[in-house]
Amino acid sequence: MLKESLRQALIDQAQTGNPTTYKELADRLGLEPPQTIHRIAEALETLMEDDVAAGRPMLAASSSFAPDS
Repeated sequence: MLKESLRQALIDQAQTGNPTTYKELADRLGLEPPQTIHRIAEALETLMEDDVAAGRPMLAASSSFAPDS
């Protein structure tokens, strides 16, 4: 499922201390066009909702995102 794969990718990325982009996440997760960035954004929103409902810090909100170039 995209949401769980994205959660793990965000955890892995956070451990590097470096920012990432939505495109890099999409590439890392093997997403193919169309709407790869849109799917990442929707999955991030779902992760935030899940984290709030579970009383956890929002992983997606604490991640660093660099601008796509």
